[in-house]
Amino acid sequence: MFAVVWLAPAFHTVQGLASYLPVHIFAETFSIVISMLVFGVAWNAYSIERPSNIVILACALLSVGLIDFAHMLSFKGMSDFITPSGPEKAINLWLSGRLLAALALLVVALRPWQPLQNPRTRYGLLVGSFFITVLVVWAGLFYPQNWPRTFIAGQGLTPFKIGAEYAIIAILLIPAVLFYLQARRQQSDNVVGLFAATVITILSELCFTLYSDVADVFNLLGHLYKIVAYAFIYGAVFVVSVREPFKRLDAEFAENLRIAQELRAASLYTRSLIEASLDPLVMISADGKITDVNHATELVTGRSRPELMGTDFSDYFTEPEKAREVYRKVFLEGAVTNYPLALRHYDGHITDVLYNASLYRNERGEVLGMFAAARDVTERNQAEEALRVNEERLHLATTAGNIGVWDWDVAKNILTWDESMYVLYGLAKDEFGGAYDAWIRTLHPDDRQFTDGEIQAALRGEREYAPEFRIIRPDGTVLNIKASSKTYRDLEGKPIRMIGTNFDITALKRIEGELRKYKDHLEEEVQSRTTDLVQARNAAETANRAKSIFLANMSHELRTPLNAILGFSNLMRKAPSLQKDQRDNLDIINRSGEYLLTLINDVLEMAKIEAGRVQLDNLPLDLGKLVRDVTDMMQVRAQEKGLQLLLDQSSEFPRYIKGDEARLRQVLINLVGNAVKFTQEGGVTVRFGMKPNGPMKTLLIEVEDTGPGMKPEDQDKIFEPFVQVGELAAQKGTGLGLTITRQFIELMGGTINLVSIFGTGSIFRVELPVDMVAACDVANNVSTVKGDVVSLAPGQPEYRILIVEDQLENQLLLTQLMESIGLTVKVADNGQQALGLFQSWQPHLIWMDRRMPVMDGLEATRRIRQLPGGKDVKIVAVTASAFMEQRDEMLAAGMDDFVRKPYRFNEIYETLNKQLGLQYIYADANAAEEASDVELNEAMLAVLPQELRDELRAALESLEDKRISAVIGQVASLDPKLHRTMSRLAENFDYPAILKLLPAK
Repeated sequence: MFAVVWLAPAFHTVQGLASYLPVHIFAETFSIVISMLVFGVAWNAYSIERPSNIVILACALLSVGLIDFAHMLSFKGMSDFITPSGPEKAINLWLSGRLLAALALLVVALRPWQPLQNPRTRYGLLVGSFFITVLVVWAGLFYPQNWPRTFIAGQGLTPFKIGAEYAIIAILLIPAVLFYLQARRQQSDNVVGLFAATVITILSELCFTLYSDVADVFNLLGHLYKIVAYAFIYGAVFVVSVREPFKRLDAEFAENLRIAQELRAASLYTRSLIEASLDPLVMISADGKITDVNHATELVTGRSRPELMGTDFSDYFTEPEKAREVYRKVFLEGAVTNYPLALRHYDGHITDVLYNASLYRNERGEVLGMFAAARDVTERNQAEEALRVNEERLHLATTAGNIGVWDWDVAKNILTWDESMYVLYGLAKDEFGGAYDAWIRTLHPDDRQFTDGEIQAALRGEREYAPEFRIIRPDGTVLNIKASSKTYRDLEGKPIRMIGTNFDITALKRIEGELRKYKDHLEEEVQSRTTDLVQARNAAETANRAKSIFLANMSHELRTPLNAILGFSNLMRKAPSLQKDQRDNLDIINRSGEYLLTLINDVLEMAKIEAGRVQLDNLPLDLGKLVRDVTDMMQVRAQEKGLQLLLDQSSEFPRYIKGDEARLRQVLINLVGNAVKFTQEGGVTVRFGMKPNGPMKTLLIEVEDTGPGMKPEDQDKIFEPFVQVGELAAQKGTGLGLTITRQFIELMGGTINLVSIFGTGSIFRVELPVDMVAACDVANNVSTVKGDVVSLAPGQPEYRILIVEDQLENQLLLTQLMESIGLTVKVADNGQQALGLFQSWQPHLIWMDRRMPVMDGLEATRRIRQLPGGKDVKIVAVTASAFMEQRDEMLAAGMDDFVRKPYRFNEIYETLNKQLGLQYIYADANAAEEASDVELNEAMLAVLPQELRDELRAALESLEDKRISAVIGQVASLDPKLHRTMSRLAENFDYPAILKLLPAK
């Protein structure tokens, strides 16, 4: 704060005395209150064990507070207080208070922190502080003219005033240093507070050397520092006078509480130990009565503690007289250890115990009674019996299993065998010396070194001894032995003993050998089968490659002539001089070509799926627009047959998703087209929604018809290729539509199911996982061609177009399409000719066939791109390929775009618009009304009658597209422009954009 005020001269004055005076009164009153609080706390809390420094500081601050009160009343702008108020009068009183406070801090810092030797001395300090106060106030109020000049109006502070402040700062520096050293040495809160108060007071006094007017901001800052310093003094006094004594009381209380808790814990601990003991513990008086028991005693006798108290202890033993004999023996000898007795439970069962008892006495050594403990040995006795039985069983098991047990005393070199070991080795006890060397001699000569090495490794602690070896019995029989052992060591880690077993594994070894032979035979079989599978895989891959080559060739060979058939028939149909019968014949040719193209596409698509050559696009698409396009197209077919085509969309219909738009469109066309085709009356309903409660978002599509339905046996075959069942068999088609539909749906990760009732209708249900996207992610693929192109629009540049095509009919077709709109054209039969024409003629765009003799389109494109100007020319592939994935290959070669044969004329013209920016004149352009781009607003809807607006709101909320279209149709007569705008929004299913502008009912 001091640095900000110092560096910001624009804030060096407060706006006038009238504004400053209330702030000054508040600051002084606050500091006076703190001074009184310091005195009150320190004076009333003082005791003979507390340091006198706090009393000295409190008395001084009492005096300072009273002087500050006189200073506040004498400040400039205040009413006259005894003598006229003014700056000098107030400053003189101020300097006196500051000097007194500085001297008090100096005394406190210099004087040891010790109590007053005479408690009455504090009253002398109080009288002295009052005397100083009266003297300073009397001189300041009645004789202000006798004080040195400290302030001159218009000039500011006098050298005396500034020097006095620096003198006070010099005095304060001494206690600041002393308090700092004490704080580092003692780490006391009160000393730290006094150090902070002294430092802040120095800042305060420094501010009082810098102001030039009593309303100066430095004057205000000095008062703020003073308040902060007094607050630290109050904190220090409070620590010494109140908090530290309370902390000592808390510490004493905590210590007493700790001792009490430890005593309670010790008692609880002792009792817990007694209760936690699993052995019955009993306190018995000198006359043989029970005085206390633990819980274990209750359990072993079956009686509660109140029932046992005061009863004769011997009543609960199976032999009471023997128990009393033990009691008398304790009083004679002082203690009894491990005396066997038996306790009887309330329900009659017996517990064997070892009784231990001793006398207990009071502080004078008088015997008070006996303390007895009964160790339950019932389980131990049972365990000993069980051990004996187990030893017998182990002997039987080792004998029956031909397992020998041995024990080797390493230090004494004594080897002990059980009977099974002798049987296993075929030796009698008197034939075996019982030493390590004697055992080594029984091993097969080829295994002795290995087996001895394993034992030495076990003795060194490297691993446990568990080898397999052979022995030779006295009759010459060779046995395979599996050994296992445990090595025991002394405290120094030296081996002292080994205990282990020997197991005859001769039979297992024989079986193992047979298994190894069988395993080798199996490996040979697996190797042979693997070789056959590799050959089969290679043959399949070769067949797959052959199928791909066949598909590519067939696609080219079939699509190329179809391109000419469809193209020229379309051109001829546009001739104005064409007679009706000729036009009808051309329509038949064109429809037959379209049907043939559909058949070819289905067959090739199916073959591509089987060859694994189908690649799905996963791009953002507008599902609402796709659905509208398909239903609009199918609506015409349905109306021709007198059928209803209904669209039912739930509120959760996902409009913008990621997917393969072309394949999804084909799925919808196949399903809805089949439903319309095979339904003779009634209608078709197409439903869209989301599957509820699924782990991922799933689109539901249902196509329901009121057609003839299918028999159960036919439903299993409907998705098989080239199969048509029931009445379907009488229809035209390849029988591949549903097969391809199912393949596409499965490739997209979905499923398709059929529910059909013969004579009633069918429902095809599709479930597809979808990813939602935002509307901004969907590309705007609006067609640039709005009708039949007549010619180029005026003002277009003259573009040169090169056609590279080896088929004459396709050359002619493309040439006519280019020349019909006024473009200059040249033709090349192959890629080699195209290179020469490009260098000599420099075309703007090249239509490049992919497959040609001499040089194909890919190679020609690569070479053109390397020629001067080759990077600027636009190259568009015209391909009859069946594989969309070859698009990447063509684009990588340097082509800008591609068009598949057979193409539509508008595809050619759209590509020219996209690559060269050509603009066209269209047939009936003046009659075609473009969609409105006007943004709908509330003012536009104001022209509608209230009844029509209510009807429009109800229709939009119902989500029934026919009802919405009917209501919007009524708007056309009122405002055609509004009608076009609302129709555009409804076609895009943007109902909320209209609803939010309609007022609520």
